[in-house]
Amino acid sequence: PKAGGTLTGDVSHGDNVKAKFGAGDDLKIYHDGTDSYISDAGTGSLIVRASDSIKLQSSGAEYYFQGIKDGAVKIYHNNAEKLVTTSTGIDVTGNIDLADNGKLLLGAGDDLQIYHDGSNSYIEDAGSGFLVLKTAATGLLVQNGSGQNVIQTGGNDVTIRYGSATKLATTSTGVDVTGEITADGLALGDNEKATFGAGDDLKIYHNGTNSIVADTGTGLLSLQSNGSEVAIYDATNSQNMARFLIGAEARLFHNGSSKLATTSTGVDVTGNVDL
Repeated sequence: PKAGGTLTGDVSHGDNVKAKFGAGDDLKIYHDGTDSYISDAGTGSLIVRASDSIKLQSSGAEYYFQGIKDGAVKIYHNNAEKLVTTSTGIDVTGNIDLADNGKLLLGAGDDLQIYHDGSNSYIEDAGSGFLVLKTAATGLLVQNGSGQNVIQTGGNDVTIRYGSATKLATTSTGVDVTGEITADGLALGDNEKATFGAGDDLKIYHNGTNSIVADTGTGLLSLQSNGSEVAIYDATNSQNMARFLIGAEARLFHNGSSKLATTSTGVDVTGNVDL
């Protein structure tokens, strides 16, 4: 065979007639009647080299791919750029679609994972540090499916809402609560205590039978009022049990009727005194 030569015209190959290269015919170029192939049948890589850029186009000159020397790699959909590499990472135009349980993994140890398991959506911190939500704007909003703000932060404050109504708001001195605080709301079961003080000296709880306000410290259990009196009522708030008027008498009741009242000189008793 001739060692080499130069062709000055076309070389035509019929369907499934291959142009073969390499001692083992490792590289083949051919058309099978339907599709065209560049086939690497060897053990090495198929390397496509260009002195400048590499471009893949349709017959209508629409781009599929561009690889630019010393620059970006661009991937297209319908001739529109969808993914472009940059000096700092990648730019994506459009959505990134992941199937159920397909995870977006971030961090050297995949510590941050974002995914949907088919039922629920997760932002999961699987590492040892904090999950930090940070915003450079005026605050952070968490909304429900109706677009109502459920949690909102401002410069320093946090508000928690039910529907569109604020129920808890932090302040410079503590929290403001609108509405009732119930045992279910606080998730306190029987014998689970709300405790106060450095040594948990004040405890409020229900033991399954009775409700208890317990002062277990060394000081007084003090009930203070800025109004005109302190009153103790029955569960329906309809009958007096005891009333303590500031600057005046203290009264004790039986079945809603006053039976003993202190006076400036002693006590007044309504009914009998049984000795």
